[in-house]
Amino acid sequence: MTDESGPLASIYRLRDFRSKRASSWDRTGGNTDWVVVQPGQAHTLLDEATPGCVKHIYWTYIEDDEARRLNIFRGMVLRAFWDLADTPSIEVPLGDFFGVTNGQVRPTRSLAFVTNPGASPYGHTTWGFNCYLPMPFATGARIEIENQGATDGRIWYHLDYEVYAAEASLPENSGRLHACWTRENPTQAIAVPQGQGEIKNLTGDDNYVILDTQANGQFVGYFLSGDPTYITNHNSARGVIRRMERDELLEVIIRQYLDMVKE
Repeated sequence: MTDESGPLASIYRLRDFRSKRASSWDRTGGNTDWVVVQPGQAHTLLDEATPGCVKHIYWTYIEDDEARRLNIFRGMVLRAFWDLADTPSIEVPLGDFFGVTNGQVRPTRSLAFVTNPGASPYGHTTWGFNCYLPMPFATGARIEIENQGATDGRIWYHLDYEVYAAEASLPENSGRLHACWTRENPTQAIAVPQGQGEIKNLTGDDNYVILDTQANGQFVGYFLSGDPTYITNHNSARGVIRRMERDELLEVIIRQYLDMVKE
């Protein structure tokens, strides 16, 4: 019996597909392999009208100006539209989608996301971002970034994907990747009861809701940032967040998801 476990278990199977790449390559044949998105403008990263699946997204930047760098992370919005939909299935600030929270870039090592520090001979700040979550589509896909900030944004990118001759090449139970972004700004503090050292919450009231949806799907994961250094101290919010347990937030998310599936 063939062992079907492991990432290379099915590499011997012949499949009917074409590998393609969309990137910021220089259309003039030169070496200006980046795009500059001006404030208020959008740039299309991928536009396909056939069945397929995105396998890998990579992008990077070289920017030592903090304001311009923060605009790339939060001011530029990533959107993905599957199967000719008018509403994006993914709508998240570019940096936040790749785990850049509150302007802080951290090394990431996982099956889904990898973030690596870059090296520049000029001392510029640079990081490389990778996403390996598969993103299937049956009739087409469009992925874009829009600059909603006040400064232009310069990035390098490439997207590796497969296209198929027929929609039947996708498994019947293929879902679509969705991602959203939420925040509370400023964070609202909840007062600790007088005489107690912590907040005890058995009802879930006043918990921050990360996801509230009704659909048939699977919860893949989330990025959660609670770094007190970047949280306002208004109404003692910084001190309160230090006393919150991440497992409490995760418990709420999973419980709401399971309740939704039962309905």
